[in-house]
Amino acid sequence: MTFTSTLPGRSPKRLSLYCLILFTFLFVNGLNASTWYMNKTQNGDHLQYLIDQAASGDIIYFIEAGNYNLNGKVIVVNKGITFQGFTPNGYNANVRGSSGIGTNLTNVTSFLIRSNDVKFTNIKISAVNNEVVLVDARSQTYIDNFRSPGYTADDQYTGIAFTNVELSGGFYSCFAGNGMQVDFKNVSFLDFARIGYINDRRTRVNGMKKATFFRCKFKPVTPSGAFGFDSRGISLDAGNTSYPVVWSGEGTYILECDFENTGVALSRIKNINISVNTFTDNNAYVDMIHVEEFSNNILISYNQFVCNAQSTRTDFERSRIITLDSELQAVTNINIQNNTVSGEYNFFVNGYAPTNISIKNNNLSSAYPFGVNMIDFKYYENRYKTGEEIAANQEFVSRNITITGNTGFQNWSKGCEINVPYSGGNNNINSAQFASGKLNLTSINDPIELRGTGIYEIVNAGNTNRKLASDGNSYTLKTANASNNSVKWEITWVPPFYYHIKNVSNNRHLETHKGYTEKEILDGVQENVYPFLAYQGNDIPKWILREGGMSGLFKILPAGNEKQSVLAMDGTTPKLIMHKQFNSDGTRSVKEPDNFGRWWINPSSTAKNAGLLQKTPVEGLQIVPNIVSDIASIYFEDENNPVISVAFYNAAGMLVRKEKIHTHTNNVLDVSQLASGIYLLRSSNDFVKRLVVK
Repeated sequence: MTFTSTLPGRSPKRLSLYCLILFTFLFVNGLNASTWYMNKTQNGDHLQYLIDQAASGDIIYFIEAGNYNLNGKVIVVNKGITFQGFTPNGYNANVRGSSGIGTNLTNVTSFLIRSNDVKFTNIKISAVNNEVVLVDARSQTYIDNFRSPGYTADDQYTGIAFTNVELSGGFYSCFAGNGMQVDFKNVSFLDFARIGYINDRRTRVNGMKKATFFRCKFKPVTPSGAFGFDSRGISLDAGNTSYPVVWSGEGTYILECDFENTGVALSRIKNINISVNTFTDNNAYVDMIHVEEFSNNILISYNQFVCNAQSTRTDFERSRIITLDSELQAVTNINIQNNTVSGEYNFFVNGYAPTNISIKNNNLSSAYPFGVNMIDFKYYENRYKTGEEIAANQEFVSRNITITGNTGFQNWSKGCEINVPYSGGNNNINSAQFASGKLNLTSINDPIELRGTGIYEIVNAGNTNRKLASDGNSYTLKTANASNNSVKWEITWVPPFYYHIKNVSNNRHLETHKGYTEKEILDGVQENVYPFLAYQGNDIPKWILREGGMSGLFKILPAGNEKQSVLAMDGTTPKLIMHKQFNSDGTRSVKEPDNFGRWWINPSSTAKNAGLLQKTPVEGLQIVPNIVSDIASIYFEDENNPVISVAFYNAAGMLVRKEKIHTHTNNVLDVSQLASGIYLLRSSNDFVKRLVVK
């Protein structure tokens, strides 16, 4: 073997020698791999027999075109084997999706991938029904152990490849567990009932391995039922857990793919490239691109969004093109550039208070917005779908928003709505892109903390003898009737909306492995999610406080779960219960907990001097100074102590006054003899508050 051309510094003779060595190496290694043959008369049991007999690196070759009936067999692939179909007739690598396949494996329940280096080439795999996981790469540790608080299952398989493959049917075409390193090239994901490809974090895993999708095609069955809205082509989801680490996609890309009536969803993910794809929507069930739960560093570029939902239909919205998080888990660093939209759409980009968003050079000249706003960064989903409002002092703003160089934004004179700070913000928005008066920037204050950073006790409202507590140095979260450090919590406000909650006794943060998903809520699964104390890393679990109906009373919800779960007490055990419900008419609403799902968050009685006071007033005893008549009104509730003593200390820590006050009534105190200033109140039932006298 010789070449007439030469490489720099290589003679033709020497190059021939190198090629001979390479050929010999490949030949010798090829001798170590065996090929096993399967014909159409053989069933799933025989295929499993071939796998069991084969060694890693072997090939199972389907020797003829046609249907191979696997008779519902679950196929376990526990070694690195290549499944190779009969030579295709007319395979074209330039088309999107598979082509020319002659080998069809029918009546397949599931291929269980349990090894690295598993590959499929030139094969169609047809599911037995639309309820199975057609290709299942969930390890046994993923399935069994994801609820263990300290468990880490870094169980992602590598070297997985699908080339010119059709995956037909199933509830999921491919479920990769926590993920796998996989390359999909010319793969058709067709007629899946819910999701084509999904990663779904269920253990304490810090990242997903790289997945690539090149010239693939995604088309679900006709959406129907409760989860038509969630029929994703690709779902990279680290957000069904409340583990705080945002997954890196490690350069995952989705390039030159076709999505028909489905889309891409990213949750708690970063470093993803979605470019040069075509999204075609005929029914407006599904967001074309959905980015949520603290996701960041996402590129959305050079895509075509074709909006064909019929304008005569009134039961569904028009096409929703790009949805950024609208559940108070704001995303950041999203680059939306050089995309083209055609047809009638609901909105181009919606979300709630994202930051560092660039929307540049997109062409919407042939697109027409059906909704009120084409860009709406004030869109809070629960406000419209469950009726839940955001308290006025909890709304937050967008910063570093760039919207320039876009065309077609004036079509049908629709708006752009954004909350911005009164000053600063570093927003660069060219108003000339929009119709006159349609760029609406609303200046608001940043949100305030509901509880300032400090030490607190967290007391259950259903039984005020029970306080949230640690159990020594273990993971266990419990409740106790105690006053030591096990029931004391360091709460840290994380602007704009979140809180870290750390136990003083063992310095472990409050965490939950997951919250309830919408499917679990719809299915009415048993409420058996139990928070714990484990996390001590750099990315700390976030929680949300919601006012619980009285001053000082709160609901405690895991952030990153769309407020679908809330901390409650079952007997004396803390656990999460569902905070959302599906109604008989298909709508969703907030499922308000009873008092066992609400907590008094009271300053700890260890705060014994004015130096431990917080920056802003805290509440538990309600103290209302009346400037006009020099009185203060103090109100408290305590079923076990109908009368308590209250001691007033000035800023120097000196006792200046004592009073007895009664439960369930407004106690009026004359404060005219107190000098203006801040006072510490110490009560006999261990409530500590501040009184401001003016």
